[in-house]
Amino acid sequence: MRVSVSSAFLKGVVKAPPSKSLAHRALICAALARGKKTIIDNIELSNDVRATLSCLCSIGVKYNYNDYKLTVYSPEKYNEKAELFCMESGSTLRFLMPVMSALGIECKIDGSGRLSERPYKMLADEMEKHGAKFSTKKGLPVNICGKLRPGIYTLKGDESSQYISGLLFALPLLKGDSKIKVIGKTESERYIDLTLQMLEHFSVIIEKEADGYYIRGNQHYISKNYENEGDYSQAAFFMCAGVLNGDIEITKLKKDSLQADIRIVDILKKMNGEISFTDCGVKAQKSNLLPIKYDFSQCPDIAPVVAATLACVKGRSTLTGLKRLKLKESDRLTATCNMINTMGAVARISGEDTLIIDGNVNIKNGVVCGFNDHRIVMSAATAGVTADEIIITDAEAVNKSYGGFFDDYSGLGGNVNVLDVG
Repeated sequence: MRVSVSSAFLKGVVKAPPSKSLAHRALICAALARGKKTIIDNIELSNDVRATLSCLCSIGVKYNYNDYKLTVYSPEKYNEKAELFCMESGSTLRFLMPVMSALGIECKIDGSGRLSERPYKMLADEMEKHGAKFSTKKGLPVNICGKLRPGIYTLKGDESSQYISGLLFALPLLKGDSKIKVIGKTESERYIDLTLQMLEHFSVIIEKEADGYYIRGNQHYISKNYENEGDYSQAAFFMCAGVLNGDIEITKLKKDSLQADIRIVDILKKMNGEISFTDCGVKAQKSNLLPIKYDFSQCPDIAPVVAATLACVKGRSTLTGLKRLKLKESDRLTATCNMINTMGAVARISGEDTLIIDGNVNIKNGVVCGFNDHRIVMSAATAGVTADEIIITDAEAVNKSYGGFFDDYSGLGGNVNVLDVG
């Protein structure tokens, strides 16, 4: 599907969509509260969340969904075999691999899009050292059998925090104690903090140590209803649109959230953006923005929308810590660079993790390839609030995380037109 967006002053109040990151975690914890019912409030069934829910249903979980409220029924006994289809969700894949092995479920895991290209070998190696068996350690589908044993699991901290989160869900279920030893700097550490917070909500306690995490075995997930937060990574698009050309309040956001992408507020302040917390969320207003230098290693998901915003800011900006963007739904580093150059600013990739942007306040007409990547599509639309016209391909990709994005965009006064659905 192609859409066109053009210059418009976005004004009003928009509710942040429910957090996708926290939804994954709440669903898994609810599924592991064996034989119990859990109600998760404020949850939206985006494609990624549907992927996790579908996989959990394949092991015997049942659910009811109505008006953003999901009731999860965990079985007394899980299925011994299962087929998991993760769609394009990397979180689903990496979280559930260790969980299936901890439960002793023999499973076949598959997915779609670029998911087959996203790595998991480091996680598979550690799992195989502790009882699991993989039919392959690269690509999908993969068959996994065997039951995890407790012990010391060693992972590098700079490849994926999802490996660590997956083990944190799984290891408390084992009979003995375990440790996850993390080598080097842990990137996206806030995502691990979200996992620890959710585990504690379900009465599973992890001890954080100087070099990793100590996990007591024989723990039990205790069902407890959960109200989901608004999602900072999705709210970031309207915060950026607000400081570019708007006056927008984004509600349902917690000021003390552990979400990594809450950093968007400080990033926009660093850019001289008029942005502040309110009683209900965050308010962003049109600002005289300045270029910046920033390390995104702890919050890579918001790098594309910040880059798209900086494309509209005169001067040179340098974004570092972007290495892992290459392994997302697209090669997101290349896709972001392409988007900026198409819009009339100048961007180039330096080394493996840096994007240099020479911004231009006059964004021209152009056809931006969405690369079937939800964050590229929404980032281009964000910059479009200052453009004569931008045409964006693959616009349906927003369904992966934020299906109502263009409805909310137009509801604030944005000019968006569907050109074709092919």
